[in-house]
Amino acid sequence: MLPLGPAQIPALIKQARALEGAGQLEQARAKYANALAIDARLAPAMFQMAQIDFKLQRFDSAAGLLDRALKLKPGEQALWGLYVRVLEKLDDRARTASFLERAKAAPLPPKFVVAMQDALTGSRTKSRVDLGGAPPAEVQKAIRMMETGDPAGAVRVVSALRRSHPDVALLADILANAQAVLGNTAEADAAFHDTIRLAPDYAEGLANYGAFLQRTGRPTEAIPHLQRAVKLMPRMTRAWVALGAAMVPADRPGPQAEAALRKALALDPKHPQALLELAQLQLQEHQAQQAVETVRAALKAGADPEVARLCLGRALAELGDETGALAEFDALLAANPDFGPAYTARGGTLQTLGRFDEAHADFRKALEIMPKNGESYRIFLLAEKISADDPLIPQMETLVEDETVTEFSRANIGFALAKAMEDTKQYDRVFTYLRPANDLTRKLHPYDIAERRDRIDAIRTAFGGRDLPARKVAGTSDFAPIFVTGLPRSGTTLVEQIIASHSRVTGGGELGYLPSEVERVLAGPDHVFHDIDKVSDADIARAGKIAAERMLALHPGADIVTDKSVQSYLMIGPIRMALPKSRIVVVQRDPRDNLLSIYRNMFAPGLHLYSYDLKDLAAYYHLYEEILAFWRAEAPGWFYEIRYEDLIADPEAQSRALIEACGLEWEDACLNFHENKRRVDTLSVHQVRQPIYKSSLKAWERYGSEIDELLDALGGDYARKD
Repeated sequence: MLPLGPAQIPALIKQARALEGAGQLEQARAKYANALAIDARLAPAMFQMAQIDFKLQRFDSAAGLLDRALKLKPGEQALWGLYVRVLEKLDDRARTASFLERAKAAPLPPKFVVAMQDALTGSRTKSRVDLGGAPPAEVQKAIRMMETGDPAGAVRVVSALRRSHPDVALLADILANAQAVLGNTAEADAAFHDTIRLAPDYAEGLANYGAFLQRTGRPTEAIPHLQRAVKLMPRMTRAWVALGAAMVPADRPGPQAEAALRKALALDPKHPQALLELAQLQLQEHQAQQAVETVRAALKAGADPEVARLCLGRALAELGDETGALAEFDALLAANPDFGPAYTARGGTLQTLGRFDEAHADFRKALEIMPKNGESYRIFLLAEKISADDPLIPQMETLVEDETVTEFSRANIGFALAKAMEDTKQYDRVFTYLRPANDLTRKLHPYDIAERRDRIDAIRTAFGGRDLPARKVAGTSDFAPIFVTGLPRSGTTLVEQIIASHSRVTGGGELGYLPSEVERVLAGPDHVFHDIDKVSDADIARAGKIAAERMLALHPGADIVTDKSVQSYLMIGPIRMALPKSRIVVVQRDPRDNLLSIYRNMFAPGLHLYSYDLKDLAAYYHLYEEILAFWRAEAPGWFYEIRYEDLIADPEAQSRALIEACGLEWEDACLNFHENKRRVDTLSVHQVRQPIYKSSLKAWERYGSEIDELLDALGGDYARKD
């Protein structure tokens, strides 16, 4: 082999960057070191090596590399910025003071120097903790063990120290974090409790506990700890990141979660985890294009490449680029054949495309790799009928009682087991798993039905008695989408599939752009609706145009696009005002079957939180009926209603009437909707690929007294008669 020379530096740097992008940090660092061995003045290589050392928690090494680089490039702000992050981790007063003196003498903008000084000394970024007589060298030894990947060693050292120093919060915190890394959830939880008990204002302890609760599926419990942490230490970036991540599944409004993540990014614009959490929030909010851009920025910033590319694949699938999504998942699995989440994600995407055999293989592999991941069981069984002798059933029965499995996973497994009991016709055992699964989910995501009552009242106040059909909004778009709406599990997916099988129609799925836009126009920051008479034509028309642009950007060249956002029925009036040529179809279903079907399913975190309590389901249904009656009176003729039971009983006549109501000419393809190969991303992913069947009618009758609570809450003709 020829000796390395200057001509080989570009190739070495290119190889290093590729390895770093693939997450092979040690190999990448070695390539940068080779380049530096050729040219000892190569500051960019020092910077890249320092970044890698920072990710690997080798903070002293990173500082040494940055010292060398700054001698060569004292005005390079990126070097100084990374050094600030290193010093925050080292928490060395003498080093920090020396650093700031050097910064003041360097050729840097004064505002930049002040910002660094504020970051390091203006607000606390580290708590001062009392060791209470514990030997500092032993404490540092435990910390180094954590930093170098030896949590078991840290447990041994700290456990010994705690016998002599049981009241030192820092020792409890180190122990808690070490136990968490080892997967000892109960032991970690107990140690975190000790940490907070011993030092209620220890910001890092609060942040660590909050992040632990968020990671282990207890976001509602995490939020108060994280809020306390950022109040005590407003510049603790990682606490803001964990707070934003916890707020998403805990059903805090999207803006609150985003605000927390934006705060983290204001402190550190290239914080990889903050960018990654923001991308996942955007994906959940159906902002798929923004998610793609954000996750790519996260990858560039050094986010975990597997998690980030998994998010990228899901975002591409949401945008309708299934080929790109599958390519991302394939690449992930080629690099790491044991990366279970990629099998689940690829299986879910294949389900939406109707490729169930391939999806089956992926889910089975995911469950083999991640046997305690409840979500994989639930998603798998959405499109799979399981047999009574399938070994998955006893496996799930064991896991649902396993206290080492997270509550979130156990809830998912409970829903999966209820589905397995349905599949095997053991109807007397369905509620054995279904009720605890719902109760557990409700515990994780509390909900107050009064919130819905307030929302319905606000809409009625804003739109009631205004003679909406008489108002002709000027400047509206001619775009004419078809909105299919109703309660979840009412048959909206089936109805959309029938319509989308028409040659002029492109099925959009659950977009929700126009309802979101009109609410942005109609409601203030306090979410209180404005009087519609006081909202200008220009604002209403603009909302329609923005939604039209977003829908057509997803489906360029489409003639008619459907939107199956189930919440559209709330905004029937303003939707038709913003896009007068649109059509709205409301799907109705016997509430006993409809609500039971909702109760039998688990939804994405933060969505449909009323669905985990039978009384709340009935109350929610009554409010749904109330708002539809309101729109019938205030906007007569602005929407078409179809009953699921009628459609099942007479598919052709009902489908013809539906297509006519949508302003379309009849096409026989609309009766063969199950042959439509378009992507379907809903809980009905399997059913919509089948011809119409009647087995879902009067399914509520199978459950006897288990649903008396629901029937009594529905009241009237639905109540159980003695």
